[in-house]
Amino acid sequence: MIYRYYSKLRPVSYNTYPKNDNYIGFKNFDDRTFCEDVKDWAWGYVEYSERLSDRDIFVYDLIDASKRWFYGVIAITNKETLKTIAKKYKNEFCASMPEQLQSDGKHYERIVYWFDTEEEANQMIAEYK
Repeated sequence: MIYRYYSKLRPVSYNTYPKNDNYIGFKNFDDRTFCEDVKDWAWGYVEYSERLSDRDIFVYDLIDASKRWFYGVIAITNKETLKTIAKKYKNEFCASMPEQLQSDGKHYERIVYWFDTEEEANQMIAEYK
């Protein structure tokens, strides 16, 4: 298996990525490019035969291509009036979509929904305004 890590801040060159026994190679783009698989801008990528540590990813400012952003919206329903409002919850950077969260209080029910794109999340928020 090949593990890809995008270089977010600079083109890939000497001392901008960890050089270890699992290193396969790198590719630079002609310009800073939006990469759909991580939904972010990058200058190029480095590939390895094994996963990098979280420390190496952090130190070299890399983006793990196996992870991406998911966008959360919390819907809060008043149990007495049945009125629902939706607000931005938080964004999560992870390998798979987080599970839907639900809490049922005495006066309110809260559900967190997750979306693949920020546009989808904003659309849900707009529907409850």
